[in-house]
Amino acid sequence: MSIYTLESERASPYNRVGKDPLRYFKDLSLAVLDQLITPEGIFASTFKGHEGIFYGRFRRDSAKIAKFVLAALPNHSAKLISNTVDGFLWLDQFRGKQNVSKRGEEQDKEPHEVRSPGYYDHLTTGRVNQRQKPFFVDKSSGFMINWDSVDATPLAGLIRCEFLNLGLVDPNEQIPLLKKSLEWSLRNLHESSGFPGFAYNPRRPYACLPNQHWADSEFTMYHRDGRPAAYPRKPVEVAGYTWAFFLHGADQLDRENHQHTDHAFAKKLRVVAADLKKRFNSPQGFLMPDNKVGAYFAEFIDGNGQQGTNVTSQVGLGMSFTYQGESIVEERYLASTVARIMQPDLFDPTAGLRIYSNEESTTFDPDGYHSSSDTYWPFEPPLVAIGFEQLQFESEAKNLMLSIFPPITHFGCCIEQFRVRNGIYDRFRNSQTGQTSSTDQGWTAAGLYYAATHPLVREFFASLRPQPHLFVA
Repeated sequence: MSIYTLESERASPYNRVGKDPLRYFKDLSLAVLDQLITPEGIFASTFKGHEGIFYGRFRRDSAKIAKFVLAALPNHSAKLISNTVDGFLWLDQFRGKQNVSKRGEEQDKEPHEVRSPGYYDHLTTGRVNQRQKPFFVDKSSGFMINWDSVDATPLAGLIRCEFLNLGLVDPNEQIPLLKKSLEWSLRNLHESSGFPGFAYNPRRPYACLPNQHWADSEFTMYHRDGRPAAYPRKPVEVAGYTWAFFLHGADQLDRENHQHTDHAFAKKLRVVAADLKKRFNSPQGFLMPDNKVGAYFAEFIDGNGQQGTNVTSQVGLGMSFTYQGESIVEERYLASTVARIMQPDLFDPTAGLRIYSNEESTTFDPDGYHSSSDTYWPFEPPLVAIGFEQLQFESEAKNLMLSIFPPITHFGCCIEQFRVRNGIYDRFRNSQTGQTSSTDQGWTAAGLYYAATHPLVREFFASLRPQPHLFVA
């Protein structure tokens, strides 16, 4: 389908939000971000019971929210930038201080999640009442802290690099933290047999997440024949983050504007990054045959070295952090990878990106939170678009950004995720717990703000013909 047909089909729904759709979307996103981005942390969602159970500070979410905020510069107020930096750095106090296996804490590892007293009872006493293990609560501070995330450390490191590049933080304070994060990432690479990965410890007394990347519900990381992936599990997108982190981190260590210059370590990081990229783009790594474009990238590699061959959009997330106009995907596979992500079995211009192909994947979650071929997360298209644009795929980046407006128009909120069944938008609901899609999700709001202020999107909306009979005041 050509971009012109695509745009003409989209024209009418946008007008239903008023005479100035971009103003509507910008105001909608800022109303959420103003609540969630605070000097005392960046929250994943507002607190709304089943419609907002992620009222906590998640390092992964805060990094991606910060990524969108920085990518949308200079469209922000000074307060939003200041709160983003302060809120992001607030979580530094919960970085791992020692190796304590019973709670999953590792030296210099970024936290996965931190919740304040009064907002975690369902994860502690509530779980005990259901004869499940509780999550760890630090008695001295009262905070619930969990470190089960393989991508939080490289993502946080990448944002720290962006803060440094923009002069938003003091390098003499931040470079030591950055270096320790790089050292943790190198250890993780070694412990997971050459690619970033995570293990699972069912014997620890505190709850442990079976999946520790962004799609961290229990039904992801399965082979197409129904076998759960062996540990350590190595997600495709985290390899992309880690590759970019090593290179951007090396640049920071090479600089002379601080007291912690380390040329030798920077050189080592560049060598490791080059080797990681080479192995990533090989059949022994993530490269796998694809029926549509010849070669594509696996969802994961398991502990036995087997690829997860479900076709997913997840390599696109790994391409969202680039370095000097390159991503972890080699140039020879770049155009075909972008083309594969934009195929109709993954990309729907009226809904966004499916995590799993609706033609070449097998999923196992009856409720479809992550693992479903009709599930969409609105943060994903604009994040992938950032990488695509930096890699010179502007048309695809534009289409990705435009795809989030129809569902957000339909739901009238910065919804966490949703499903599309028989052409109808359907809000997620967990059949066991009653949890629904969060109404005000931080990274959806940040992605919406980034898209609504982007020049390519503004150009598109400016080209639409007014249709007064569709306007709603």
